[in-house]
Amino acid sequence: TALPLLWFTNAARLKTLAAEESRHGIRVVSICPGAVNTPLWDADTVQVQLNRSGMLTPEIVAQSILHTVQLPQQAVIESLTLMPSAGIL
Repeated sequence: TALPLLWFTNAARLKTLAAEESRHGIRVVSICPGAVNTPLWDADTVQVQLNRSGMLTPEIVAQSILHTVQLPQQAVIESLTLMPSAGIL
């Protein structure tokens, strides 16, 4: 499938962007949240029943993003995979 190629392409693009913009004090972070309890799961196209209480909340995702941007300038998180403590749903 083309999915691994897409992942590789995105990773390469982010690395290039990070290298180009670091001289301007701009940090690039790839953030990949797991399941987040949002109204997206209420759509008619979602054909699965999940216990949404185990999902991340939008507030947790926002706090995690805020944490990455508030790091000292000498530190950078390049990639953040944020999963619910319940694991993959």
